[in-house]
Amino acid sequence: MVGDFLNVLAIIVNLVGASYKRVDALRTSYQANILEKLNTGELTGGSGQFQEMSLARLGDTRWGSHLLTITRFINMFSAIIDVLENISKDGIHSDKKSSALREMNNMQDFEFAFNLHFIFEILAITDDFSQALQKKDQDIQNAMKLSNLCKCALQNLRENGWDTLFSRVIEFCVDRHILVPNIEDIVLVKGRPRRVAQQLNDRFSGTTTKLFTCISCLSARDSFATFDKDKLLRLARFYPLDFNSEEHLLLRPQLDKFLLLVKMDETFFNLNSISCVAQKLIETRSSCHFSLVYRLLTLALILPVATSDLRNKMGDDWLNDNLVV
Repeated sequence: MVGDFLNVLAIIVNLVGASYKRVDALRTSYQANILEKLNTGELTGGSGQFQEMSLARLGDTRWGSHLLTITRFINMFSAIIDVLENISKDGIHSDKKSSALREMNNMQDFEFAFNLHFIFEILAITDDFSQALQKKDQDIQNAMKLSNLCKCALQNLRENGWDTLFSRVIEFCVDRHILVPNIEDIVLVKGRPRRVAQQLNDRFSGTTTKLFTCISCLSARDSFATFDKDKLLRLARFYPLDFNSEEHLLLRPQLDKFLLLVKMDETFFNLNSISCVAQKLIETRSSCHFSLVYRLLTLALILPVATSDLRNKMGDDWLNDNLVV
């Protein structure tokens, strides 16, 4: 389970980062490894670009923190093993020594290396999309583009990425003296990226995508460049309990006047979010004159709550359910 694997990573991160002494030992070992590879020609470039790095702790729900931890874990892999070995030999507490020895042995297993790289690939593909969902002022149109891009990238990983991933893991293991098993004995579950893509499809159905696209037409960015009256009228139809038949008819001319207002009134210039538009309508006492438009704006502002809930649903539990190796 991915959840179990991330828990193991958290244990290792906590072990090697438990004191300033261990953190210093980690940096020293990492820098020594870098200098050795620079001297042997395995790495090119100045040593300065590799010096500053620490092992990030796993966040509770933020995918970005998972990606950062795993990226640095891969880069500092040998240094982490060095520190764990030192803890297992010189540690004061017997439970910490045994834990360090156990995790060091876990890390020197092909399955661990494969899981590390596989989860890195998934999180690297989905990172931009997850970051877009975490923003307070969400660019919905951009988020939907990133969602579609994630689906295509996951499908490409499933269909074309396994050989490259496997080669990378094998090279990683050989370089770190990790035993590589007989390839014929390894069974890959190739359907997992497809299941991740399917989850994105389930979370963002055709109706949801249309809803997000319509809401993006209320964006104030670039002087309401994405304003589309027909799509906003369609948006109102997503809320049959909030707009009756008469109000649907009245909404069209009100949207026309609203667009003229925001183009003419400097108060509405240089706004960046839907919430700012709603606020300015209240400050200028225009919300009563554009009551239907204001109602659309307030309904659109519910979206951050919905996408926040979506982000939580697609967080650790979502990974656990769908990325089992």
